[in-house]
Amino acid sequence: KRVDLSAGLSLSDILVFQWIAEISAWEHVLIIGNSFGFSTFMAASLCPNSYVDAIDAEIEGNENRLGSELTRKIAQSYFPAVRLTIGFSPQDLLKACRFNDYDFIFIDGKHTNEQLIADYRGICNLRSQNSVVYCHDVGIAKMRKGWSYIKKEMLDKNDEAFDLHFTSFGST
Repeated sequence: KRVDLSAGLSLSDILVFQWIAEISAWEHVLIIGNSFGFSTFMAASLCPNSYVDAIDAEIEGNENRLGSELTRKIAQSYFPAVRLTIGFSPQDLLKACRFNDYDFIFIDGKHTNEQLIADYRGICNLRSQNSVVYCHDVGIAKMRKGWSYIKKEMLDKNDEAFDLHFTSFGST
């Protein structure tokens, strides 16, 4: 059966994940938007001693629920430090989080400018001092306005913003 849900990660995204993990291995990871768990397990496998908390609203239908079920089965057998919570970001983030701060945060939820800003606001107090926040699909989903707002209004003075134009989906 063909399952038609989300675009997933590209090879360029995987390479960026790998570069970040090599520079600064993460201990706590937060994933917003799990789908079928590919980004969740990519983050978990690059830093095997890490804990990964993922949240997904399961609003993309039955196939999205299949993705959650598959994620839980894989986590149970191979990645016991991965936990998936069903809920909405940002309002349910604290329910999904086992830790006070996260080193790597992957935002890949609902693809609108407003939701990107809301997700970023939701994770601001969950960032560790040397955290990396990876906003996925900014280019392909036309969320440049939201990203520009985050860069201008929300980034701390110590933050550095990067537009990863070379990634397949225009991540930041």
